[in-house]
Amino acid sequence: MAAKGERQMTTASQQPMTYDDLLRLPDDLLRHELIGGQHYVSPAPAVKHQRIVVNLTIILSNFVRAHRLGEVLVGPVDVLFTKYDVVEPDVIYVSSAKADRVRERYVTGAPDLVIEVLSPSNRALDKTKKYRLYEAQGVPEYWIVDPAAETLEVYRTTAPGGPLALSAKLALAASDVLETPLLPGLRIPLSEVFEFTSQQPMTYEDLLRLPEDLLRHELIGGEHYVSPAPAVKHQGIVANLTAILLPFVRAHRLGKVLVGPVDVLFSQHDVVEPDLLYVSGAKADRVRERYVAGAPDLVIEVLSPSNRVVDRTKKYRLYEAQGVPEYWIVDPETETLEVYRATGPGGRLALGASLSLAAGDVLATPLLPGLEIPMSEVFE
Repeated sequence: MAAKGERQMTTASQQPMTYDDLLRLPDDLLRHELIGGQHYVSPAPAVKHQRIVVNLTIILSNFVRAHRLGEVLVGPVDVLFTKYDVVEPDVIYVSSAKADRVRERYVTGAPDLVIEVLSPSNRALDKTKKYRLYEAQGVPEYWIVDPAAETLEVYRTTAPGGPLALSAKLALAASDVLETPLLPGLRIPLSEVFEFTSQQPMTYEDLLRLPEDLLRHELIGGEHYVSPAPAVKHQGIVANLTAILLPFVRAHRLGKVLVGPVDVLFSQHDVVEPDLLYVSGAKADRVRERYVAGAPDLVIEVLSPSNRVVDRTKKYRLYEAQGVPEYWIVDPETETLEVYRATGPGGRLALGASLSLAAGDVLATPLLPGLEIPMSEVFE
């Protein structure tokens, strides 16, 4: 199945991009943002993400309108800080005192409140680069909502133009209630923020009914993860590893090397598309016409900004639970390769080696005796 919609990738360019460059891009239903002239692109968020956005919009908009306090806007709407810094928060509140900042095509300058709802592809961006941008531009209050943990973090400035500091960390499990000095009298139970966020787990059949959109669609525990097309460096590493593994496996008639997008079906609720996988001859019957059924002998994932967390946590745990004997995680940024091997048949995955280009390391694996892979060939 071709890769198919959740959030973020970066695109490298020689010159910093500007807002004018952004406006010249074709309308592709993706979220395009600039931070320091760096271009970030995010696909459409998941249903749970959007349900939280709708809940917060209804709560805030009703209160703000009833008290004539200003305006609540829901993304996509551009917030223009500078020509090199343009973002699309999930929800913003602009007080009446700053009403002149709301223009026809964008909001210019800092809103009173910015809300970002995390997705697997934007966690690092929202918690680091966007956090620093909002702080530098004088946003008085910033909420980060985590759908997976069902928590909400509130960051407030200690003084006008001061740094953002964690003021509260609220959780649905603790039945917490949010209050803010920006909107005196408003009380938001976390139960209302995360209300109706549960949904029926998706299945492989649901995945097959999705339209082709050139994005990567995966299921882990019935939860839908969508990743944008990877960067050139990512794909170069995949091509290098394929060129190394495929001839060796063919020459020794050991099995099959498959390169993504190819579905690996563990269960109806667990379907992933690794970047690269090896299936030994002993497991040849697992390779079906449309997918691979069950654990390959080797799974390789090359990290991207949009998948770092998922590959290192949820996919790691899935591969371990499903009995994958060996899992490689390749990091293009640090030019390193981590090898995780099962401690025994069906055992847990443990770090077997951490290799780097800088150290001139060479990878060998008991799965493919006689094969040696210099890191210089992986990151060539």
